[in-house]
Amino acid sequence: MTKYKLLVVDVDGTIVDGKGKISAEDKRALARAASSGVRVSLSTGRVINACRELIARLALDGYHIFFDGALVSSPKSGK
Repeated sequence: MTKYKLLVVDVDGTIVDGKGKISAEDKRALARAASSGVRVSLSTGRVINACRELIARLALDGYHIFFDGALVSSPKSGK
């Protein structure tokens, strides 16, 4: 069991480059973290709708941080 329970990752300039791409290495790293039991959440200044495709591409489930921290929400559940 890992000692980490949550990994929060910034979006723009961190996992998404200037061209809107996510490297295969980053995708694999996030998938490995999730498969080891670590919850993976995004943190961004973006609005929810601007992240739905990204969340789906990364197969993330759970809560994420939007609007520069003003909202914590699960787009999948709507909570």
